Amino acid sequence: MPEPARKKMKRTGTGLSTSSREETDRVLAKHKETLHEKMQVFLDNLPALTTRYHECWERVKQLKVTGQAQAASATPAAMTTTNSPAHPPAKPSTPTHKAEAKKKKADGESHFPSTPLATAAPRELPKEARDLPQPPDNSLLLGQLALVKSEADQLEKQLQAITEWIALMVPTIKDEDNAGVEVQMQVHSELTSLAKEIEAKYELESEYIEGRANIESKYYKHFLAPSWIKLLEKHDQNRWDDLEIAWKELVRITLNAYTLVTNNLEKLKNPRSQSHSSYMTM
Repeated sequence: MPEPARKKMKRTGTGLSTSSREETDRVLAKHKETLHEKMQVFLDNLPALTTRYHECWERVKQLKVTGQAQAASATPAAMTTTNSPAHPPAKPSTPTHKAEAKKKKADGESHFPSTPLATAAPRELPKEARDLPQPPDNSLLLGQLALVKSEADQLEKQLQAITEWIALMVPTIKDEDNAGVEVQMQVHSELTSLAKEIEAKYELESEYIEGRANIESKYYKHFLAPSWIKLLEKHDQNRWDDLEIAWKELVRITLNAYTLVTNNLEKLKNPRSQSHSSYMTM
């Protein structure tokens, strides 16, 4: 831009040109409006939201019994080489076999089989491995973990939209009359903490799958130990308990967020209004 034109450009106290500030203010106002609409949707839909969480909570209580009954009634199933890394039987060690291997090594030949790996015949599994019972069915549990993950993700995004709206409503900090601003920041901090609690519910699925995979891998490697199936069942039972707690916690978090916002809504919108108390209410 030519120097004369730059000198003629009016600037505001923020260092932006007047036209840039006006455009920024329009974008900011639109964004505030969008976030406010999302907050209003959350507040309006709260009865339906908490009802859905309660129904999911009750459903988990029923499925927990069903899932444990399925695990208890699981019957042994044959294991195949494609789904079981069980140890193959060791080759009998004979003097003749050792002598042949030693001679090949002395002659510079490999003592490993010359048959390519891709065409090698599959090794027969021990009878104990073939008769292993399958791990307890966890399809019901996985479905419920996916559901609570989805609901937790949506709730966290709603709370993030509200906290973002509050941050954009904070006025210029002055030497005095900042009591309403303090209310805004306290509510913002409380909602941020609630959103952090939701993240733990979001991770239930991945933590469960990782833990189950760990136990299953050890189970197939040490199939003669009788405790692995019990450990798998206990792992699933613990996660059912975590699911029940998760739905209960989502209800609590939702109601806490609703109370924080509605009880302080006027201060969140107009932090310097003199007609309201300067203390945050729960």
